[in-house]
Amino acid sequence: MAANVESMFYVRETPWHGLGVRVNEAPASKEALTAAGLDWNVIQEPPKIPYQLYICQPMLIPKSSIISF
Repeated sequence: MAANVESMFYVRETPWHGLGVRVNEAPASKEALTAAGLDWNVIQEPPKIPYQLYICQPMLIPKSSIISF
């Protein structure tokens, strides 16, 4: 069975998959992120929308689904 683990840490006992960085005591948040390899630099940017989504395209509606009042 695959573990699907890219990076992680564990405290004392090695997990079944044997992956990760071993630490003896539970670390504080900042140290935990570093030990797990999750200390990324995050940059917030507006979402990028593909140009095709800006173009309105006609939609065909079957006559049978139009309700008349």
